[in-house]
Amino acid sequence: MTSVILQGKIYRSAHSKKTNKGTPVALFVVLSESNREINFFNVVATGNLYQSTMKNAIEGRMVKIVGELRQNSPISNTRVVALSIEYDDYSEKYY
Repeated sequence: MTSVILQGKIYRSAHSKKTNKGTPVALFVVLSESNREINFFNVVATGNLYQSTMKNAIEGRMVKIVGELRQNSPISNTRVVALSIEYDDYSEKYY
């Protein structure tokens, strides 16, 4: 397991999907800027974090996520599976 701490602005608000087993998951994208380099990270929230993520993960809001990096196969995108999420006060949109 690879643990990460990710800070940035929510680039794309949370939307809901269901797994093959019918479990709801919240998906959103975080934009993080470091040393003039911009990176985008796909974030997944499940279980107890699902409801609060659907309510609070709004485009433009600052966020701090502690999670795990996961990859389903060597050719798929890497995702951050959130273990905890902290939201700052809502601010102006990034763009």
